[in-house]
Amino acid sequence: MATKKKSGWLKWVLILLVLGGGFAGWRIYEKRPKNETPNYKTDTVSRGDITQMVTANGQVTPVKNVTVGTQVSGIVKEVLVDFNSQVTNGQVIAQIDPSTYEQNITQSEADVASSQAALEYAEMNHRRFKAVSRSQRWLLKQLRQDAPLQQRRPLALPEQGL
Repeated sequence: MATKKKSGWLKWVLILLVLGGGFAGWRIYEKRPKNETPNYKTDTVSRGDITQMVTANGQVTPVKNVTVGTQVSGIVKEVLVDFNSQVTNGQVIAQIDPSTYEQNITQSEADVASSQAALEYAEMNHRRFKAVSRSQRWLLKQLRQDAPLQQRRPLALPEQGL
């Protein structure tokens, strides 16, 4: 029975809140200006260019969409065209800084020179091993394995003068 009294009380509070909100809305509506005229921009008649202003919402879509890509990547050194410029197929539109590629070329040339030196060293050792007798090959191989890496130079037998 106590729950019925609470629900009846709550119902009257809600009804009073709705009526109060309706009355407040009616008062605000009545206080607004009754005859508000629209605000027009006017000007005197004269000769001149016609300017039209359009305001709109929406999305602008291009007529033709073009994807531009490069074969290499890097830092752009110079841009040779402007925004919205007409370009043709094969036209250079930007130059990439060549210093990174020049460094790669220099590094590759150094690698080639190092590989050629290693090849010459290996060929010299091959000729030396062919010239040394079997008993001396074992000794020469052992000496090379025992030497520290910095001191590994072509070992020559004293009688050969290499």
